[in-house]
Amino acid sequence: MIFCRDARRSKALFETEAKASGFIKYNRYAIKRQTGIAPIRAYHCTSCDGWHVTSRKAVYDLPDKAEVRIAAYEREYGLDVKKEEKNNRLSRAEYLHKKQEQRREERLKERERIREQEQQAVNLLKARIGNHGPLMVIYKDIEEIQAFLKNKADKTRIYRHITKTYEKLGKVIYTKKSTPLIAILKDKLDSLLTHCQNHQF
Repeated sequence: MIFCRDARRSKALFETEAKASGFIKYNRYAIKRQTGIAPIRAYHCTSCDGWHVTSRKAVYDLPDKAEVRIAAYEREYGLDVKKEEKNNRLSRAEYLHKKQEQRREERLKERERIREQEQQAVNLLKARIGNHGPLMVIYKDIEEIQAFLKNKADKTRIYRHITKTYEKLGKVIYTKKSTPLIAILKDKLDSLLTHCQNHQF
């Protein structure tokens, strides 16, 4: 949510029209049940530089808010700002395109940073496990389960694999007692089980 100066209240802000339309598509009935009204269309807000949703129908004969402000400014100060505004509008498309590209690059950098952090954590865990045979076997099983989840393999097959890995982990705990490494592997396995239970394939 963001405070919109045009609407003078907090509104949901979306980066693209497609995202705003998707929000309407999947949430309008739930919103209508809660509030009695539902969003029906998305519109671009120049003030917030993004897209909002509204339950009001579009009125096409109203002047653009920016044009109204420009006209008021021109009347108040007796200045010709129309030419400057026209040039601004021509460069607006370039500005929006550049901003969208910057956001895309930032998202890619963030994903790459997260991937690098995950890989560092994996390498550190592998180094700590070292040559502990049973623990490395369990870690490889966990990697295999992650691959199954990524490729959306059969859920029964994944559950079977998770169960076998829990059995191996139980045997290790029984013989070696719990250690920080075993606790980390158990947390990873618990996380994979939760992910499997909460996602449809």
